Amino acid sequence: MFITILAYHVLQAIRYKLRNQGLHYSWETIRRIMCSQVRITTSIKTKSKKQIHIRSTTEPESLQKTIYRSLGLSSKPLQKRKTVY
Repeated sequence: MFITILAYHVLQAIRYKLRNQGLHYSWETIRRIMCSQVRITTSIKTKSKKQIHIRSTTEPESLQKTIYRSLGLSSKPLQKRKTVY
């Protein structure tokens, strides 16, 4: 039950910050706007049988950038990362 209460307060804090910036969105609208920015993993196998995994984040759309800016967050919080196995 604690995690549910915590999630509720995080959600309300996000909506409060957005309202203070003039963005009066419902949680459903925020989720719909934000769901198109994703983290992508590309896997490649080399000739020497090593696996290369490249993780990157898609570019945010203008509404997403507005929400990030209103919350004081970076629009690309995770940098591109390359891992070799």
